[in-house]
Amino acid sequence: MIDITKQELKGVVFVTAHNAGELNEEVQRHIDTFDADTYRRFLRVALERREQCDRTGEPGGGTRSASYLREAIENLENILSH
Repeated sequence: MIDITKQELKGVVFVTAHNAGELNEEVQRHIDTFDADTYRRFLRVALERREQCDRTGEPGGGTRSASYLREAIENLENILSH
């Protein structure tokens, strides 16, 4: 298991929300209070985009690998508890 921190996940969620056009003042203000389902939703969006870019070779998939994002989703509860 790679060492994924809650702070790193916040960064992924922030960038994903921004790229999806969902980054508004409310998201910025309340990112610390997101529940696991909200994190999971944004991580799945990031994973789908990463996998699409990996398949097609197009740019814009983000800096995190698909395996990193899958692991983050699988271990989300544990990551958020720290």
